[in-house]
Amino acid sequence: MKRIAKILTIVLIVTFLLSLPTSAVELPIRVVVNGTKINFPDAEPFIDENSRTQVPIRFVGEALGADVSWDGNTKKSDNNIKRKKSSASNRE
Repeated sequence: MKRIAKILTIVLIVTFLLSLPTSAVELPIRVVVNGTKINFPDAEPFIDENSRTQVPIRFVGEALGADVSWDGNTKKSDNNIKRKKSSASNRE
């Protein structure tokens, strides 16, 4: 009886050790607009330390039909889509 208990204990321990979760493989972020995959030649999208997805706005904006401009002095992006304007900067 003790022998069966030892074998059963060993089997349970091995089973628990083998079923531990492994680290997830990080897949690249894909951006698709209207069924077309967006390619980012300069910088790839990434997830920052606050779990926010960061995507280069120029390529997404242009895929949506926006006129995208960048002001290097103020570090601000202006986006115009059909008379609607939006701005983005790297400030909170």
